Amino acid sequence: MNISATRKKLKAAYRRYRTILLLTYQLDEKEKQQIDENYAKIDKLRSEKLLPGLKTIQKEIERLSNEYGITGNLESLELTLDDAKDNKPLIFVSKHELESVCSKYEKIMSGFPRLPKHARIGIEKFGVRRKERLVEIELYILEATLFEDMASLWNATIEASRIIEGKRSKILTKRIIALQRATAKAAFNLLEGFLNGLAFNILLTDDIELSDKDAEVLKEWDEKRKRSIQLSLRDKLIKYQRIAVGAQHPPITEDNCPEMAKLLIMHEEMRHALIHPTPMPKPKNDSNWNIRELVYLNLTTEQVGELCDLTIELIFKIAHVTHNKFGDVDMWLVRRIPNGTFAEVAFS
Repeated sequence: MNISATRKKLKAAYRRYRTILLLTYQLDEKEKQQIDENYAKIDKLRSEKLLPGLKTIQKEIERLSNEYGITGNLESLELTLDDAKDNKPLIFVSKHELESVCSKYEKIMSGFPRLPKHARIGIEKFGVRRKERLVEIELYILEATLFEDMASLWNATIEASRIIEGKRSKILTKRIIALQRATAKAAFNLLEGFLNGLAFNILLTDDIELSDKDAEVLKEWDEKRKRSIQLSLRDKLIKYQRIAVGAQHPPITEDNCPEMAKLLIMHEEMRHALIHPTPMPKPKNDSNWNIRELVYLNLTTEQVGELCDLTIELIFKIAHVTHNKFGDVDMWLVRRIPNGTFAEVAFS
């Protein structure tokens, strides 16, 4: 027996074993500490214990690998989890990355198959802080966070509007106006973020054959000229869903989707006024120019509420025509309830 080689194999097996246990939420903090201590002792382990120890660890690795579909090289994830410079307890790993090493992650997280590929799952770097084996896995989805921003700002707008009823308060009035503008910006951010996430997920999906042109559209990058491509909101709405379903024409357009038609008008009139405000008057030869300063000043709660509703409905429709293949929006997207606000479930 080559003692040096066996010791090296045992250390490598121990690292793989530890990484699998962390990825699959098998370790609490004390167990993680014990494994780290055992690993540190390998260099001093007597030679006659090396081979039995290696066989034991390899058997456990095989069992866990079969149970959770662990395949491939875990080195990059191991390095991420072991990064001494990062003392954060949670390391967020994308679904796409987890899928490359674990084919049965739904055994750890039941909703895993419904997530978009860019969703990030929190891995407890130092072991799970728990008293029981059942733990709540942290999850981050960009568009869900953007939705929560919009919903929170809208609820704050409604709350402030109800407080001011029957009162005269300059401070509250200005707060409501500020919240209206912030909510509108958040709604446009949500739509943009959802579309960008859709594009990224299409790029990550193996069973979609993309032309070079379609890939450039999704990346917003001209490969030949080495420069970015500027896509309008309409371009993204039309082109991304068409590419997603592999069709010659997009399933929904302004002609058959009133939400899209209205949102494109609002985007042109409202978003530019909010993001690029200016007192500049309308140029004589520009029929599309709105007096942005007036749009900015005269924004109403009713307009913002409609914008929120239209954004939600359009996202639902795009998810429906793409068969929720790129993430189930029902996991995070909800409509307003009858009292006009977003219920607590919108933030769960």
